[in-house]
Amino acid sequence: MKRFAILFVLLIISAGVFAQDGEKPLISVLDFKASDISQAEVELFVDFMTSHIVETGRYRVLDRSQRQAILQEIEFSASDCTDESCQLEIGRLLAANQIIVGSLGRIGGQYILNIKLLDVQTGEAIDSASKVYTSIDDLVNDSKRLTYRLLRTDFQDGDAAVHQPEAEESPAEEPQVEPQPGRQSSARRESGEYFNTAYLTASFEIGDEDLYLLLNYSRHIIPALGVNIGAGISTMYGEFTVLGGLFADLSVLRVYANAGWDDFAGFLVSASIMFEIGRFCTGVDFGRTFDSEYFRLGAVAGYTF
Repeated sequence: MKRFAILFVLLIISAGVFAQDGEKPLISVLDFKASDISQAEVELFVDFMTSHIVETGRYRVLDRSQRQAILQEIEFSASDCTDESCQLEIGRLLAANQIIVGSLGRIGGQYILNIKLLDVQTGEAIDSASKVYTSIDDLVNDSKRLTYRLLRTDFQDGDAAVHQPEAEESPAEEPQVEPQPGRQSSARRESGEYFNTAYLTASFEIGDEDLYLLLNYSRHIIPALGVNIGAGISTMYGEFTVLGGLFADLSVLRVYANAGWDDFAGFLVSASIMFEIGRFCTGVDFGRTFDSEYFRLGAVAGYTF
């Protein structure tokens, strides 16, 4: 009976968040370790960070009340959960994709903050940050910028997006660990990596009984949307084809919509669906020529850089 109650709580929370945010990663900020600072202040700071994550619009967020409701339902005590392995177990119980853990303490008149973004499935650190503040006011005022920095999102200062250079971070910051293949492709693009893709399409034209080989290049114009161009020839008759269009990224799924011209078959449209696996992508391609009413069906393989 208890198991059904747990599933019911998770279902209610997940359904409400999914209805608004689709396939975005589920994240939760766990309570930080406190040293020479009140637990109430630490909890307030954690809640403040949680609100900043909600503002990004990139995540489904489990807040403190939702997290406590789930853990109480399964009778799991997080009070003594201080090491990363235990915190990752909490993340798995919450069915979260990522968690933020950290510590906040005071030495003399300085406040030291250490935070880390963890992948719950692999247990590896996606990113981390450390910084020293001379007052609690400075810490609170910098919380939004630091949260956005950890999530590799441009910090919104008023109406302008201000990119935070790495040089501003503390020298004690831990080295970044590259996200696991296929799980953080959007974060990599937003951090300035993997903006280009080169891929080859091999399509068999039904009706003309010919094989077309097209070399394509695409580039992101914004993190989730990009442009695409390509050209190729048929292997049997040497027919030349050019095309271009747009593509959209949906998590690890990329969808292309192209239009072009073939010097024999005339106007054509095509669509491709590809899955991103780290730097590689593969999928299927299908299209149609209108003057000759032929159909094309093929495979796609590419590499992002």
